[in-house]
Amino acid sequence: MNKKILLSKNKIEELTRELEDLKYRIKHFHEYSHDTILSSMMESVSFEVTVKSKQKKLHEIETILLNTSTLPEKIKSKKVLLGSWVKVKNNTGAASTYRIVHPIEADPSKHFISIESELGKLLINNKKGYKYEFNSSNYYIIRIY
Repeated sequence: MNKKILLSKNKIEELTRELEDLKYRIKHFHEYSHDTILSSMMESVSFEVTVKSKQKKLHEIETILLNTSTLPEKIKSKKVLLGSWVKVKNNTGAASTYRIVHPIEADPSKHFISIESELGKLLINNKKGYKYEFNSSNYYIIRIY
């Protein structure tokens, strides 16, 4: 049995849309293959690779969604857990806020940090006031929410 994956409601919705899009594309790829005479062996091979790639991705998303539960928007804990928002400051006083997420949802541009990343591993299970070094700078946790 697979372990449950905790993802935000937004990520689950995004994956569901992607799944539906893939199903649509695969269906239309198959219609194309039945309605069109391919002009060369290369086009045929390329077509099959494309379909197989999309089918593989479809299966991956289906598997993820079958094993996913919704991550609560707010995590109440005194220590950093999956789903926690963490505000940190460096020794110059500059602050950053991150959310600790499953690797599937990681997106540094949104400050969503994978629990399996170097930073995620430094923060997980630690409390307010915890001091750590990252990228040659010193930081400490000032808030967990």
